[in-house]
Amino acid sequence: MSIKIIIPARLNSSRLPRKIMRRIGNITLLEHIVNRAKKLKYTNLIVATDNNEVKNLVHSLDIECWYSSRKFDNGTHRIGYFTKIKKFNTTDIIINIQADEYNFSLSGVEKLINYLSKKSSHSVATLIYKDSNKKNYNNPNIVKAIVDNKNNALYFTRQKSPFSSSNNFYTHIGIYGYKINALKKYSELERSNYENNEKLEQLRYIWNNIPIHCILLPINKSVSINTIDDLNSLKR
Repeated sequence: MSIKIIIPARLNSSRLPRKIMRRIGNITLLEHIVNRAKKLKYTNLIVATDNNEVKNLVHSLDIECWYSSRKFDNGTHRIGYFTKIKKFNTTDIIINIQADEYNFSLSGVEKLINYLSKKSSHSVATLIYKDSNKKNYNNPNIVKAIVDNKNNALYFTRQKSPFSSSNNFYTHIGIYGYKINALKKYSELERSNYENNEKLEQLRYIWNNIPIHCILLPINKSVSINTIDDLNSLKR
């Protein structure tokens, strides 16, 4: 079994174009993510991108980069295709760290790896934390998770999560772990109106009855950069 950390890095996001190349301090957001990912001490760190400018930056950091101009639905789709053409071992664990998740939890990634490395029935897992920030609750850029009594995801939404309140809800953190079989299936799965309307890639798994286990973190200090306000707030 091998652990592979993959950062999908699309340049032109719709809400904040070129955000991964915008500078925070002296370096770009993408460099911050890569530098933090290096602390995980896994040799398989890869950036998957559709842009030559990003590819050149990643190579300058002495990190493996996979470039493809092919159009993908989202980061999971991109990573799934990459694992197919590279013929990764079926026992490998893949961690998807989104390129805008500044200061993501290193211990959270380790928990994902540990969970999926055991003989778990789940092939997809992600991170959540219990939130009480009213601004986050009202913010459609902050994704909320609805889970069952075993912390398996029932739904993810950008809206105010039903039957919760602004001082009692779960926020989703943009990091996923997969077993290879789940990634291989992804492009073949049916899309739903939920995924199309929410613009949330993980809903494809739930729609097709592939459960997502949510690992609850006691604290979260990461910042998801979705808008120019997020970026300016982080700089301050």
